[in-house]
Amino acid sequence: MEDDFSDPLSYEERFVVFFDVLGWKTHIKNAGDDPDKIGKLASLPRILKRMEGINYDGLDNPLKSQMTSFSDCCVLSRIYDETHLPNLMYGLCRVFIGAALQGFLLRAGVTIGKLYHDKNLVFGPALNRAHYLESKARYPRIRLDTEIELIKDLNLIPNMISSDEYGTFIDPYQFDFIKSKHCPNPIPKQEFMGIGTDTDFMLFTLLLQNLEIILTKTQNDKCSSEKIIDQANWPYLRVKEQHTKMFNT
Repeated sequence: MEDDFSDPLSYEERFVVFFDVLGWKTHIKNAGDDPDKIGKLASLPRILKRMEGINYDGLDNPLKSQMTSFSDCCVLSRIYDETHLPNLMYGLCRVFIGAALQGFLLRAGVTIGKLYHDKNLVFGPALNRAHYLESKARYPRIRLDTEIELIKDLNLIPNMISSDEYGTFIDPYQFDFIKSKHCPNPIPKQEFMGIGTDTDFMLFTLLLQNLEIILTKTQNDKCSSEKIIDQANWPYLRVKEQHTKMFNT
């Protein structure tokens, strides 16, 4: 029996994230036919895939979520549960940090609303809204839909939520987040003369170094516009300012 392409479908109330990889075309161009560089490009979808598997309590349960990606865009959604919204946002911030450490800057729009999403299809008003928010975010950060009351009242680690002329956003590049329990540190604990090393500061320093590399590559690319350079400069300056204050105290 042939499939009935007009079968009725219903939207679900879902938490929706629309990602964009800034400068993706440049990454593709610079990779050329180099297998190592192409392999690095392939690391990004794997980083995004981690977000799909993060359940509300941190356990691996991808059945509650769906992810669709194409080229430099990715849509992730999951059944909405208001009690776990902060944990989902922290998971999203971890993806941003992981991407930056691999040399990629992400930008995202986040909303809650009506969406149909399975392994083959994704569409609905919430996708349109998330895409709009992402497109207006300008810088590599997470633009929030403040028309949704629960998102507007979101309570995260201090200094992570800010507003400017481009809207209300989460800044994932905050040291208070890096050192929190919400951001597992991959750097192994070490001791020097019996004194434990500050792995949180080490990770933050590594983040700064990678953001500087991204910025330098962007500035040296003849195709980079002032807007693109400004986008790469934004997270670098924010992390550098925090890092300098910490280093001088």
